[in-house]
Amino acid sequence: MLGWMLGLLGCPGTDAPDSVCGQEDTGQQIGIIDPSCQCLDSVLEIGTGSVAFESLGDSVEMVHGPQGSWHLPGALRITNSRNIVRIAAQVHDLETGIAVTDELNHHVQLVAEDTCVGSYPNMFLYLDTKELDPDTTTAWALSCRDVVVTMCITDTGGRDACTETTLFVEPDPTDVQDGEAAACP
Repeated sequence: MLGWMLGLLGCPGTDAPDSVCGQEDTGQQIGIIDPSCQCLDSVLEIGTGSVAFESLGDSVEMVHGPQGSWHLPGALRITNSRNIVRIAAQVHDLETGIAVTDELNHHVQLVAEDTCVGSYPNMFLYLDTKELDPDTTTAWALSCRDVVVTMCITDTGGRDACTETTLFVEPDPTDVQDGEAAACP
């Protein structure tokens, strides 16, 4: 309880108010942040995982969903943030810069991993490649290409942070088997 009260007064170990250490009082502070991390910059890591955050390698496998559309699985790990955040995510084709998703927005409570670390797994980055190649399916248009995944967060304390990663998109194995996409070289 004392730690929580000290967090309201300012940065741990200082007499500085929250505004000095990067927190803006919006009047609608939602969620909590441990006093030991409230004065540190937020750090983001893009990953994957349907149940828990999993780190990514250099590629991600496209998923052909049961309703006929495609998505990339996503997750985000956040260090030094309130536990309730807004996440904005978008995917662009690296070669052309064309957006292959709408901007996806989530207002979520993070799964606590450690004192200053939380994550949000099981994000679906729904793909739409009509602008990239209107004459083919998403599986043909985006398989075996590099994309840039960008994710940004905002919490009610005024913290903003963004990160991006470049990934190689592998086709759904079922699409390769059914001839809806070619296997990557």
